[in-house]
Amino acid sequence: GVQITRPHCNLEDIVSGVAAITDGSSTSVISAAGSGVKVYITSVIIANSSATAVTVDIRDGAAGTVKATFPVPPDGGGVVHAFQVPLPFSANTAVCADPSAAASTVTVTLLGFKSKV
Repeated sequence: GVQITRPHCNLEDIVSGVAAITDGSSTSVISAAGSGVKVYITSVIIANSSATAVTVDIRDGAAGTVKATFPVPPDGGGVVHAFQVPLPFSANTAVCADPSAAASTVTVTLLGFKSKV
């Protein structure tokens, strides 16, 4: 008999993904959610173990529109960002991370939810 409220979605609609990228190419972090289903990103965590500073684009598909760009410092540097307003992506499209250069390892973690709205 207790009402429970959650920000953004029900538990079954939470999505997350992690990608370790070494070649500087656009890589899927969260797969396409299906016909008519959009992904909304709420949090981004990026770590850079290389000696090279990079920027990381969060893309709507592998070669799609850049939705956000994060500067990531070298040598174990990183960035953590929580969107106050969830960042929407196109329906049935993967959410990808695209580092600006090859680096020993850039690890991208994305958290969010899926919705038909």
